[in-house]
Amino acid sequence: MPPDEFPSFEYSLDNAIEAARDVADVSQMIQKVAFCASKEAHRYNINGVHINFTEDSLDVVAIDGKRMAIVQGALRISKNIGVTIPIQAADILPRCFNKSDRLNLQVAENAVSFADDRTTIISRTIEEDYPDYHKIIPTDSDLRIVVETEQLLLLLRREMPLTNPMSALGVFEIGGGVMRVRARSDIGEAKDEIDVEGDAVITIGLDLKLLLEALSHIDNEKIVILFKDAMSAIVIQPVGDERYQYIQMPMRLQEGD
Repeated sequence: MPPDEFPSFEYSLDNAIEAARDVADVSQMIQKVAFCASKEAHRYNINGVHINFTEDSLDVVAIDGKRMAIVQGALRISKNIGVTIPIQAADILPRCFNKSDRLNLQVAENAVSFADDRTTIISRTIEEDYPDYHKIIPTDSDLRIVVETEQLLLLLRREMPLTNPMSALGVFEIGGGVMRVRARSDIGEAKDEIDVEGDAVITIGLDLKLLLEALSHIDNEKIVILFKDAMSAIVIQPVGDERYQYIQMPMRLQEGD
């Protein structure tokens, strides 16, 4: 393509705030949340990864209406600003800077620049208001269990083939130090269980496909799952890493589920 035919967009990095982070840090933060970004075109304001900078920290967030992932980190900048970068830009950053140690950021109202010594990527921002994600994070979930991540992943993979393809519903019955999960579809029914730590007692419906995808982005050996009740969102945190939270809405259970 001739250079004069290459698409362009107007942007300005004048008065941009500047910061520097370890590349591994930035890439990991984006990868841990990007899978939650909405793919629905009509929900333009959440079709990307939101980066919220404050004077001493940053939040990296993605939401699709059914789930949310957020990871927090330390960063010192001159002022507060929040921007949302399109998912296409978020996806390529880890690949473009995988051989670098340090990443320089410039953040303005309508564009963000990511650069190392060899490469610069400038992305337009999504100029729509991002939801107040702080209101989505449950603060009163008093039911708690601890689960081995790999054991739960294996259970979900065994159950997935027998979920209803339209909903991927799994019914979780937790109590007495055991998590029992069952799934049902036209071709049959699956029941499985694993041991958990904690005395929480609850029955709740969850989308197994979404849960499986979330767990595949967690490297820790164990996770904490927090519940309030069957109609409230669950919260998952890696044991030993309170910076990261995954929130998923439950599914309403019908008689016979």
